[in-house]
Amino acid sequence: MLHIRYLLDVDGNKPFIELNLSEVDFFEEAFSHLKKKTGVFIDPYGDTRIYPDHQRIVIDFLASNKDKTAIKLRDFFKTASDKDEVLFASGD
Repeated sequence: MLHIRYLLDVDGNKPFIELNLSEVDFFEEAFSHLKKKTGVFIDPYGDTRIYPDHQRIVIDFLASNKDKTAIKLRDFFKTASDKDEVLFASGD
């Protein structure tokens, strides 16, 4: 499971997203693309900060994907990047 939340959400009131292992596998290509572009890897077994610029790279990569799983992550990243929010991904 990969949990992605707003970094500064200390109260747990902001939206978050959870990806199960099959969803993480689905995004492997997008995460690899981000790593090639920035060196940042969204680790499904560790912790990663995802800055707005990184979010926009994933958004652009997923732009033409009409799968509802892709839309869910893309919309979450779009909302966060529009607010200039850093996200925190925590894998287990």
